[in-house]
Amino acid sequence: MDNKTSDGSERLHRLLQAQASALDIEDLLDSLPASELLQAVFHLTQDEQRTLLALISAERAASIVEELPESHAANLIEHM
Repeated sequence: MDNKTSDGSERLHRLLQAQASALDIEDLLDSLPASELLQAVFHLTQDEQRTLLALISAERAASIVEELPESHAANLIEHM
């Protein structure tokens, strides 16, 4: 993993841990290319992934879920 992806993952993790606003999280997601965004999501725990999906807009959450492998997306949604 390169430093830029690692940085995006770490920043997303820190925002979630700090209970940042949805706006702050959306701003970070907007700044990441799609491939980095997906990597950042995969580096979160499943609890953090569920928190992320609950905080962001429904449209953004749907877009992220569509990119996840089916089994992973189904598991996340099942436990929300």
